[in-house]
Amino acid sequence: MITFFTYSGDILDRAFYSKGLSDVIRAQIRDLDRVCGKNEPLCMKLNWDMLEVRPADEVNDLLWYVDGQLAAFLGLYGFGAQPEEIEITGMVHPDFRRQGIFTKLFREAVSICRSRGAGRLLLIAERQSLSGAAFARNAGLTYDFSEYRMICNGYSPPRARTGGLSLRPAADRDTAFLMKLDAACFGSTFPGGYGRELTHIYVAALDGRDIGKIGLCDENGLGYVFGVCILPEFQGRGYGRAMLDAILQKHFDASGAAAILEVAVKNGGALSLYKACGFSELTIYDYFELKL
Repeated sequence: MITFFTYSGDILDRAFYSKGLSDVIRAQIRDLDRVCGKNEPLCMKLNWDMLEVRPADEVNDLLWYVDGQLAAFLGLYGFGAQPEEIEITGMVHPDFRRQGIFTKLFREAVSICRSRGAGRLLLIAERQSLSGAAFARNAGLTYDFSEYRMICNGYSPPRARTGGLSLRPAADRDTAFLMKLDAACFGSTFPGGYGRELTHIYVAALDGRDIGKIGLCDENGLGYVFGVCILPEFQGRGYGRAMLDAILQKHFDASGAAAILEVAVKNGGALSLYKACGFSELTIYDYFELKL
């Protein structure tokens, strides 16, 4: 059995829980990501917007050190205040693979997810990572769905002609509407509310009536677009494209960095929309499920 210690700044040859992430640890995770990227041409889904603001009173990251070097990392990502599902992703330094390290981190992550009352865990494995899919199968997980990660390098189409459409930052009073949207468009909601995610969400209104939402945050220096949805009765009229164009204009007016987003491979309508707005496929993430 592996004993996990709460991280206190002393780096030894052991596994650590980390409550919050210091600048030093984040730098170590970036270095590990770069090393793994040199070994395989991967684009890890590490959710840097969340790693930058990890809460200091909750364990969301597991670290494994060998001779003072970060050899492995596993992050837990729950969305909303009381997530029913938790996504996990991680990596192991090429020099320390095939030693069972990730298996030990994964088992601890499963224990943490169960203790939080989550109903299922989703392991994210990049399609190009043969070891990721193999681990998922060997660990008894089942394939659930796949997403494209797409990138837009600054191209912005002409603004759609949708007079009266405007965006405003979401507020606490919008929570019920946002949950209605998520239920209508994605088939799920954020139990307990949106937490800090609310600060990155914009509500789209048409002539004073709220009809949609879209999110924008920083993802390791890139603009990450997420949660794009329009009420069903307003779909197919160009409002989704206008909303996306508006958020891209906002991003590119403030930054020269690319914009990225993720979309389900089976969502042909959204995929066509994003391509029309200048996005192209970067990689594919496969999601593997473990019911808890």
